[in-house]
Amino acid sequence: MKQRPHTIDGRQIDPKRAMPREEANNDDIHLTVKKIFIGGIRDGLDEESLRKYFEKYGNINDCLLMHDKDGKTRGFAFIEFD
Repeated sequence: MKQRPHTIDGRQIDPKRAMPREEANNDDIHLTVKKIFIGGIRDGLDEESLRKYFEKYGNINDCLLMHDKDGKTRGFAFIEFD
């Protein structure tokens, strides 16, 4: 996952470890992070495309592409691995 840039459908995305804010700045915590945050997702990209791209990094338990109240993509998602 460290290889960059990550590009889906011609748009560069920005995957990062998904951690609670209170733990993100704590250097004493050494957790195995199974969930990642993906930002910079273009409107129109679907969960299937995200799964297809990220499945090369491991088995995916859940893929959650965030939408607003009108159903429009909000530009970010979360993926949880085994």
